[in-house]
Amino acid sequence: METLNIKGPYVNVSKYSDSKLGKVLSPGHPVSIKTLLGVVGTLRSAMVYIVTPNYPSNLLAKRSLKRFERNRIPKQTIDVPNYWAVVTYLLCLRIKEDQEVIDEIYNLDDETQFVSYNKVSKTTLGIKSSAYKPNTDMNMYLHIIDSIRRLIRQGVFYDMRIRELIISYKDDKDKSVFEDLAIPVESDL
Repeated sequence: METLNIKGPYVNVSKYSDSKLGKVLSPGHPVSIKTLLGVVGTLRSAMVYIVTPNYPSNLLAKRSLKRFERNRIPKQTIDVPNYWAVVTYLLCLRIKEDQEVIDEIYNLDDETQFVSYNKVSKTTLGIKSSAYKPNTDMNMYLHIIDSIRRLIRQGVFYDMRIRELIISYKDDKDKSVFEDLAIPVESDL
């Protein structure tokens, strides 16, 4: 059982989560989503794919990668001006295709926080134990999930409002959402 030092209800968005919703929303959870990038096997793969020139496209649809496949992914990445808008697009597609996830998000209390804690092993006085450490790299990802929750709770999680949400996460308002990715994508967003 997770024991996180958080006041109030929460969903731990992590593969280590005790809740099904937390696991399903984590970037590494296996999915099969048709996107403008192609079929995506995990959101994490797509998040790396859009910033990595020469990412082997045949790996994008895989739901898990073996070590030798991970080693084929180039280490060099590029800055993508509207990275979080693309992540918003991916998360919206992922959630929109799963009515059970929509229902679970809708039924959350307004006070429920989305957090991300990873399990880490530690040894104290020769005794091994596990603890949870906050994953601060996930802050924007969690913020996007919370924004999606607001749309779901307001009953407006449909294409026009999703499009507005995606555009709201653009950092460079003069560029299209999918402009300057590591791979070319055609879109009018």
